[in-house]
Amino acid sequence: MSITSTLIILLLIFILLLAIVYLLKSFINSSVSANEAILAELREIKKHLRKED
Repeated sequence: MSITSTLIILLLIFILLLAIVYLLKSFINSSVSANEAILAELREIKKHLRKED
């Protein structure tokens, strides 16, 4: 293998790793947003339950 082909392979691996990190980051952000929405709904339910007491 020549140095050029080795560098190209390393560059492709690096780009693939960046893509995986980006996808994980997107997934984590959407999970956090969903959890925040669920917490907000639970807080609203809690408020309504306290009003009824």
